[in-house]
Amino acid sequence: MQNNRACQFAPFNALSGYYENIAKTGIKTINHTLTKKEIEDNVMNTIKELNITDYVEIIHLNQVNYLKTIGQIRKITKKYIYIAKTQIEIDNILKINIIEKNKYL
Repeated sequence: MQNNRACQFAPFNALSGYYENIAKTGIKTINHTLTKKEIEDNVMNTIKELNITDYVEIIHLNQVNYLKTIGQIRKITKKYIYIAKTQIEIDNILKINIIEKNKYL
């Protein structure tokens, strides 16, 4: 009887399976890591699809931080993409998501 009473005070793991799932997710993420060449190819292929005035989300390196810039493309050069007044160096882009294509071009 004494042993049964002690069991009710045993540690309870409300998150059973949680840490195992986190570990599995981490493994999946590691297996889907892209090489620098694959990232560059993806970015360049997306840039080829872009038109002025398309709405995009760009994840890019700015000095030491990664930033997400969202807006309408104003200009594209060989070295930069301009969103409003923001100049983004193409070599620093990690990912481009096209939010909305300009339907009139």
